[in-house]
Amino acid sequence: SAPRGPTFDAFVTAYLGTADRARERGLGVIVDLVDNVFATDRGDFFAGLLARANAVTVASTALAAVCAQHTQVPIHVVADPVEGERRPPGFDPPRAPLLSRLGLGRTAARPLRVLWFGGQYRNFLDLAALFPALADLAAAQPIDLVVIMSRDDRIARALDSLHGRPGSLTARFVEWSLAALSDELERCDLVLLPSDLQDGMRAVASPNRLARSLWAGRAVFAHPLPSYLEFRDAAL
Repeated sequence: SAPRGPTFDAFVTAYLGTADRARERGLGVIVDLVDNVFATDRGDFFAGLLARANAVTVASTALAAVCAQHTQVPIHVVADPVEGERRPPGFDPPRAPLLSRLGLGRTAARPLRVLWFGGQYRNFLDLAALFPALADLAAAQPIDLVVIMSRDDRIARALDSLHGRPGSLTARFVEWSLAALSDELERCDLVLLPSDLQDGMRAVASPNRLARSLWAGRAVFAHPLPSYLEFRDAAL
């Protein structure tokens, strides 16, 4: 987030003032949170906002537990909606030495199609941290990695850095749109959703990307975020 300053102070005054006026008129105040804002330098503002709330809505049970440390008002978990067409489960990757030992896939000389998608650059950094491991894996099983996100030159540079690595790892960027995501979910063999489990913001993330991938019938490999563990019987 941007540093605190006059703009943020004005934002605080406006928001808290709006909440105060609503309560003075007998209106209920519902605060909706999607991140662990208490892990940032703006936690005091959000604590003040919760003090004015009649109820709080959050997108995950993990975030509800965090908010419960800062307020006594009711907290409701409202899951994110799932977009796109529901598709039957499908996992039919190419057979290669690594996968054939597991008895998975058919014999085919094509790369394993791996998809990552996200809405924030900080989430992409979790994927970038796996580039060395993916390059090593690609020595045994060629990998075609697709990254879907809003356009960002930093991502283009990171993907370009993969071209000089040994092994058969290719990567391409696709600018996010509902149609692009639907097409790539249909095309891929699996979805990769890594996370930094030590990051307080990531630890309370909603399962929206996991749910979207499962809704599309795709196998998902992900780090065990608390909200992902609710799907432990459906994802790896």
